[in-house]
This record gives sequence, structure tokens and C-alpha cells, in this order.
Amino acid sequence: MNGKFSGESSSARLRSLMTRHRGAPARRPAPSVCRWPWFCIAAFCLPLSAAANEQAATVCRNGLFAAEQQSLQVATLLGAAQQRFTFYRDDAPCPDDSESCRQRAYLLAGDEVLVGKVVGNWACAWFVGKKHETVGWLKASDLQFRPPGGALRAADWIGVWRYSPNDGRIRIAGRQGRLTIDGSASWLGAPVGAGVRVVHTGEMTGELAWQGRRARFMAGSGADDCAAELTQVGRYLVVADNGHCGGANVRFDGVYLIRER
Repeated sequence: MNGKFSGESSSARLRSLMTRHRGAPARRPAPSVCRWPWFCIAAFCLPLSAAANEQAATVCRNGLFAAEQQSLQVATLLGAAQQRFTFYRDDAPCPDDSESCRQRAYLLAGDEVLVGKVVGNWACAWFVGKKHETVGWLKASDLQFRPPGGALRAADWIGVWRYSPNDGRIRIAGRQGRLTIDGSASWLGAPVGAGVRVVHTGEMTGELAWQGRRARFMAGSGADDCAAELTQVGRYLVVADNGHCGGANVRFDGVYLIRER
């Protein structure tokens, strides 16, 4: 009742309850539809969870790509010279072979992509272009996946990595097997005043815990402290932070390329 009584006053409601209590025989409570409420809740939610998981599995876009780092692979498109390979959309019922699922963006045979996940015959791919990246579904059957390289050394992490959309720059340095990270990123808002744009910045600086191709940065132990997961695959460094590494809307999330060794 949203915290409010309907119609009658509280005293009238009390008299009514007392009258029913004195004059009416006790009623047996109505049988519960579900004998074990927790079981019914779980049974009701399972189909919804399955549907949500199925929908999440087909999502393939820039903002979420960096968060899925468990199955990253480098692949090359196979085909005849100048053969085009179209990207496909991720909104339901896509991806499929229908014309409505095709994007305008396409790649050519021999182009290299970073694959985040494979669902059936569809590979969620990130392509680094000259000006910006393109992300979407490609047919996995058109790709030749490269086998993972050998174990990484600390020296393989060292260098300057860049991601242009957020002006992201990450410098990783090391000595005697220990690594440190010094990163910066920014977000540009709408112009205000005399055309001056709002600029929010972020940083992550400190020790980088690493093992093989995975690394983790933690500025502290609090839930609001900056933290990030990093995975290195070939010339790519995939970074996903927890949203607490800078000002409003500043994220380090993205696919960085090695620029300096």
C-alpha cells in the first residue's frame, strides 16, 4: 500500500479487525502456491537468467570488449586478394546472414583482428584502423587463429602503450622482474562558455602484479580505489578498469598498441 492507508481511518480499520476477530471463526490460512518459496523464486528466475546470459553472449561492441579478457586471440582473415569481409551487428536477432545484420564496415583478406570471444561460427573482433577501431561480429570460419606464443617475460611488458580514443597512455617499466605502471587517460565533455571543453582526467600509478599474459593493478584495497585488469596478446594490451581511476566518465578501457620499447 506504499506506506499509506486507503479510504477508512486507522481507528475504523482497527474496529473492523477486532469485530472480525471476535465474531468470525478462525480461518485456515490459504495454502501456499509454493511450499519452498526460495525454490520457486529460483525456478522463476532461471529462465530469465538463461535468456539474459544468451543475450549477453551475443553482445559485441567497443564499450564491453575490454571487460572480456579470458579468451583473447589474434586472427587473420583468409581469402582471395581484395576479398571483402563484412562486420555484423550484435542487436537481436543478429548476428546472422541476413542483410539487415550487415554493417557498412568491412575488412580485406590479410587484415589482422583481435578476437574477444567465439559464439558458434561468430567471432567478436576488434580491428585497429588508422583513425579509429571497428568492433563487430565476423564469421569465425573466415579467420585463421594464431596459436598463443610462449610464456611472457617481464621484459615483454615493458614499453609505452597507447589508445587514442581516450588519449590513453600507459608506460610499463621494470627491474629485476618487478613491474610498475604509469598511466593517464582523459574524457572530453561538451564545450562550455567561450567554446572551452570540459576535460576530466585519470591516472594509475604504482606496482603492477603480473603472471604470464595477465596483470592487475590496485591502488588500494577499498572498493572505491582504482583497479584494472590487463592482458597482453601479441602487440595488443587490453585494459579494463573498475570506473574509479579518474574523474567522471574517465575510463582506461580499450585495446592499446605498443608504441615504444
